[in-house]
Amino acid sequence: MIQLVTLTSAQTAQFLSATWTDYRESLLGAGFSEVEADLNIERNKLQILDGEMPKPNHHFLDAQHEDVSVGTLWLASRGDESPGQWFVYDIAIRADFRGQGFGRATMQAA
Repeated sequence: MIQLVTLTSAQTAQFLSATWTDYRESLLGAGFSEVEADLNIERNKLQILDGEMPKPNHHFLDAQHEDVSVGTLWLASRGDESPGQWFVYDIAIRADFRGQGFGRATMQAA
């Protein structure tokens, strides 16, 4: 059974830092120039962040199984644009827990 627990501000900042780094690498791998990748990230940050912290409709959750963190889930609602609809921005199950159904269980818990 998976329990979803809100990440602390420090955990969220760490998660986002790693996410932006990974996203930049994927953009560069897809053929974006460094300038294009950086501009893309800055545009995304403006939509997602309020200063350094996520806007209130973004939720960063620790997926825990028996009090052990097995991964992270990033959910967001689009508020007035799509009432009642939620979007998965990212789900990351730790490598040592992959292939054991934790990704599916995390999505079901959400």
